[in-house]
Amino acid sequence: MNEYSKDPHIEKPDISGEKTELSTHEISRIIFWSFYFSQGSIDIQKDIFKYLAIEHPQWNAYLSADDRAEVMRYIIESVEQMAQSGKHIPVLPDFAEWQTDAEIDAFVEQLTTTTKTEVTSDDKAKLLDAMTHDMLLSGKRFFSGDTNSSKHRQGAALSFVCEYGLLGTKTALPEFDALFKEIAVRMHQNNNSGGYNEETLALLHDVVAAHNAAHPERQIML
Repeated sequence: MNEYSKDPHIEKPDISGEKTELSTHEISRIIFWSFYFSQGSIDIQKDIFKYLAIEHPQWNAYLSADDRAEVMRYIIESVEQMAQSGKHIPVLPDFAEWQTDAEIDAFVEQLTTTTKTEVTSDDKAKLLDAMTHDMLLSGKRFFSGDTNSSKHRQGAALSFVCEYGLLGTKTALPEFDALFKEIAVRMHQNNNSGGYNEETLALLHDVVAAHNAAHPERQIML
């Protein structure tokens, strides 16, 4: 069972099939989980949104002023709830409407612009690799305690690319399961073929080594 399955904010939305109009509740959960998996990085969030736009070109995320206010309330409340529970999330005492507003803008912009641009398989591979590098870097900082008091949080020895990618643990949303599955495939391919640059390869090995040291019962072999 997913560790967040009892959280009222975490039930899985039905956004499969040919759905085009996303409800405000679905948009709220997508943006909230993008914040969680990006560990507060708007750059990673933008890459996540671009990936989702590539995978779901039929999605439409039009938001009225009232819809936007509802999404904003949901995200702020969810972030505060998770931070207070001590989960693996950056401590953001100044998390406020301006940041949530930027996240909503980024989500709508990526759904709007990405579908108007031809995206090749090489473009998608580069996007996944860039996202992986940034997630590995963020994960290494969390392992070292070098970000937003992460060493005092539950799950500080948790790497998302290890847990949800290489180990295949389910997330709260199927779209993020698909993302981490593709990231894991790219990590194995690039590790074996030398596809990563020296920095990303070192990050990958450092984070996997840190995971294995923290979780001897759940070893990862690259």
